[in-house]
Formats: sequence, structure tokens, C-alpha cells
Amino acid sequence: MDAEQRDSFLRDLSIAKEAISTGVSVGRAKAASSVWEIWQNYCSDLGLDPFLEAIQDKVPILQVFAQRVRTGELASHGNPILARSVEDYLRHVAQTFQSVGASDPRKKPGDNKAVDFRLQRLQAALKQKDPPLHRVKPVPLQVIRRIASLAAVEVPNKIQLFKKQ
Repeated sequence: MDAEQRDSFLRDLSIAKEAISTGVSVGRAKAASSVWEIWQNYCSDLGLDPFLEAIQDKVPILQVFAQRVRTGELASHGNPILARSVEDYLRHVAQTFQSVGASDPRKKPGDNKAVDFRLQRLQAALKQKDPPLHRVKPVPLQVIRRIASLAAVEVPNKIQLFKKQ
């Protein structure tokens, strides 16, 4: 490829990457970028290439990363986080691998569908340790409609009681 073709190719690749980045919200893109930076620092501390090219079994590296994120040691704000957020961190790392043509490190080589069993078990264990969610049950729409209809009928009747006759 000569210099002109290379420049043209790189320009088009840059345009394609911009188009891809507009496909996600700004917040999600920032989160992914932040997670990748955390991942790079983690790998650097271990003396590893961030794409783990020299590592055959990448899962133990991901497991330790997930555990450190969970405890807050590697989490963005330094606080312990819930299992779902740990899963997001691993997903962001995997999507960055895939964005450069590398395979998803969470999956076994050759198996493009299932996340490795060890990571599934870790995720399940983390979810079990999470506190229960504090959800407020919504009031059914039928109840709200019934209250509104009763109010529409009852209010005019009560107003008539207070009018002078």
C-alpha cells in the first residue's frame, strides 16, 4: 500500500470509528473508555499486554480483575460495586478486544457463544452476595383508574352537601 492509499484508508477507518462511537450514548462511551483505562493499568501492574496475546488462558486474569473491581480496588470511584456492574466492566473489556479484531477473552477459543463457565460461576456467586434490591412495587393502573373514577363521582356529591339550599 503506498502512502496515498494508506492515508485514504486511515481517514476512512477514522470515519467508520466515529460512526460506530455515535451508535452508543455519550455516557456509555465514557464508561467504556474509563474501564479500558483501568484494565490497561491493571495489566501494566501485572506486566501484561492489555490484549493478553501471550496468555493462553485469559480467564484467571479476568477473574482477578473482576474480584478487584468488585471490592472497589479497581472500580472507578473506589467503592465496592454490585455484580451487575462487575459484569459491565468485563463486557467493556471484551468489547474493546473485539473492536480491534481480537476474540472475546471471556469466551473459550472456538466457542463464540458461551461465556466461560468459571466466569459464569463467579458472576453467580457475586450476585448471591449482593444485597436484595429495594424495589417499590408500582400501583396497578386499574387501581389508579378506579380511584380517579370514584373521585370524579364522589367530589360533586360532597360539594352539593356543603352548598346552601
